[in-house]
Amino acid sequence: MTISARESILVRQQEVLEPFALTVVRNRLDFDELELPAISILEGDEDADDGDPRRQRVGSAGSRRIRMTSGLLLALSEKTEAVGTALNELDASVRAAILNDVTLLSYTMNGRSIRYNGMNSSRSESGRLLLGQRVLRFTFSYLFRA
Repeated sequence: MTISARESILVRQQEVLEPFALTVVRNRLDFDELELPAISILEGDEDADDGDPRRQRVGSAGSRRIRMTSGLLLALSEKTEAVGTALNELDASVRAAILNDVTLLSYTMNGRSIRYNGMNSSRSESGRLLLGQRVLRFTFSYLFRA
């Protein structure tokens, strides 16, 4: 069975992120408090590069440049005043790990095609604890071969 570049990137992200959270999974949005801190790898979308030569866009014999955009949902629970700092620390560690992982980079075009696109943040209160969540967005560019 052939594993696609997309799947290799998603699997490697999970391996890279395991040291940073108690729970590291794919495509989950909700966690129970005993699973926190947690990271969920959200598979996201992919687009073919319209800049590819026309001969590569037709049929199955060519290859295409693909941009896969995915998200990493970071979730943790901390005392209200500490949640921002804890999220910032986790965020910085996760970004550095993804952007600098040699194996992950090797799956991309030119071995350097991972781009951090920003993040969205949300919080909700639960008694004296605050559930902090943040989604980091990354784009991975790779070559799809038919």
